[in-house]
Amino acid sequence: AANAAPLGHIGWDQANNVEYFPGSLDEVAYFNYPLSAGQVQMIYSDAGSNQCLTPTAIANNLWTRISGVWDGSSLELFVNGRSQCKKLVDGFLRRSPATVYAGSDPGGGYNWQGGMADLRIYGTAGGAPITGTDVYADFAATANRFRPVTVPDIVTNGLVLHLDSANADSRGLGALSTGCGAGALKWYDLSPTGVVGSLANFSACTTTGWQGDGTPVANPNVLTTGATGYVTVPSPNTISGSFTVEGWVNPVNSVADNAWFGTRNIDAAVDIKFYSSRLYVDVGTGPAWLYTGFASTPTYAVNTWYHVALAVKPTGFKIYLNGAIPAGGTGAWASNTPMLASPSRPMGIGSDSGAGAGEPFNGKIGKIAVYNRELTQAEIRQNCAVMASRFGVVCN
Repeated sequence: AANAAPLGHIGWDQANNVEYFPGSLDEVAYFNYPLSAGQVQMIYSDAGSNQCLTPTAIANNLWTRISGVWDGSSLELFVNGRSQCKKLVDGFLRRSPATVYAGSDPGGGYNWQGGMADLRIYGTAGGAPITGTDVYADFAATANRFRPVTVPDIVTNGLVLHLDSANADSRGLGALSTGCGAGALKWYDLSPTGVVGSLANFSACTTTGWQGDGTPVANPNVLTTGATGYVTVPSPNTISGSFTVEGWVNPVNSVADNAWFGTRNIDAAVDIKFYSSRLYVDVGTGPAWLYTGFASTPTYAVNTWYHVALAVKPTGFKIYLNGAIPAGGTGAWASNTPMLASPSRPMGIGSDSGAGAGEPFNGKIGKIAVYNRELTQAEIRQNCAVMASRFGVVCN
């Protein structure tokens, strides 16, 4: 606006008409929020050239998928399907030469040292440019070639969270992180949402995987919660009305409340637990409960893997155990809006809430998936069947 107050004055202290800057200025930028250290590093580490620095560290002797996209005005860099930085490019890109070089520049310099398993070049021929969604889909389609433990083809329609403990590292290609740094206490989402879970009450100093009481765990492909460990997972979007939560879980306690998933956060939302040798669920709107009680009559065994899924819609729920609805596994209420998660309501793995408020799960967790819709029984059976051999389960 013509009469708007200026954001500031560059090169001098205008208020006092002093302190003139005796030098040259190339670029000044204002942001209406505080930048993180990583964002500042990405913007300014290149001294103004058309380059960027990935916040994700690239380690030797580990497979990494690198992608670059030019959309006509900017260049964007991706690591394992996740955007790292995006920069507007001054001027124009030149037409590619007839010869494309891999492992070196055209002059024979900057020689690549390492392995290269896949090289793809996409052109749009005047069509829509490649998007970040396309880049992630390409990574997901090829990643199993480089994983010691593959990720089977589960249902992806509506998938908003996919935590696989066998592929929990920042690359999405390896098992639970080890080491003694805070960065080891992370569980990375494999879905396009790309959130990061944070572990609480775990020791970072392990040799083979995460363990809730700080001692090593023999199998690095599962999360062992002990009696106090839990994971907080943010939800960038509100998930309510219809949704599905499923997990591969192995309880070691048949008496106490064992909530392997929850978003109660001191009020009435969702938790799923093993209690008194049966499955128990709570579903609410946030302010009020819609259902609280046992969701099965058959008992379960400790030290046994189960595929458990809770499918919710505005008028009720169904719970599935290894693909089948157990006796007592349904509930109903007058049409309403069940609440699962939101930006202010994180998800909790191994607890009844993202804040770790109570009812900790004592056992092992292999995989968690969340959908923003109610899955059908056929879809839940599909998800159970493709993972059954990993956990030694027979799906119904």
